[in-house]
Amino acid sequence: EQHQTLYHFWVFPLALPCWFQTTLENVPLNIPYLSVDETKSAWWKNWLNSQTPTKNKRVGLVWAGNPVHSNDANRSIEFGELSIFANVQNVTFVSLQLGEKAQRELESCQNGITILNAAPFIQDFTDTAALLSALDLLITVDSSPAHLAGALNLPVWTLITKVPDWRWLLNRDDSIWYKSTRLFRQPEVGDWASVLQDVKVALENL
Repeated sequence: EQHQTLYHFWVFPLALPCWFQTTLENVPLNIPYLSVDETKSAWWKNWLNSQTPTKNKRVGLVWAGNPVHSNDANRSIEFGELSIFANVQNVTFVSLQLGEKAQRELESCQNGITILNAAPFIQDFTDTAALLSALDLLITVDSSPAHLAGALNLPVWTLITKVPDWRWLLNRDDSIWYKSTRLFRQPEVGDWASVLQDVKVALENL
């Protein structure tokens, strides 16, 4: 019995950039390619207005990724290190951090920084996306919210390890995938203190 050929060629997906002659300068960039639920976005804006002065910048924080990720110990930051932001003026920090550990840390909040906890109202990525649209900026480690904000073309500062995921490339503070992303890189392995100091200065300039 003869089988009809259903295709003429096959290719490994990761070989496509070679065949398309893709370079860093011509990577397709159609941003944003996601949108938000306007009803949910309006709810978040009302919630934020009820919680913080409207003159303040609203800055989201995500300091840890999924704990089961193989590289999580390197890419996540200890909550206590965020104390460097304690004296930043005219900024309201909003935690998008999920997980029981983060909730315990926010309840004790012994690092001197005041953070609004949005996690109880986040059920899925549509909630996260709507909240991001109501913020002025997201500061996050290399985690899913970084990519969500980038896909929505919303301002995001992503904190990168010395040895990064390949998508962030090397020796640059922008992203070829997301126009709205700014990268802050570790100068040495494990050195989050220098990264957070650079972020603090950038926040004060903002």
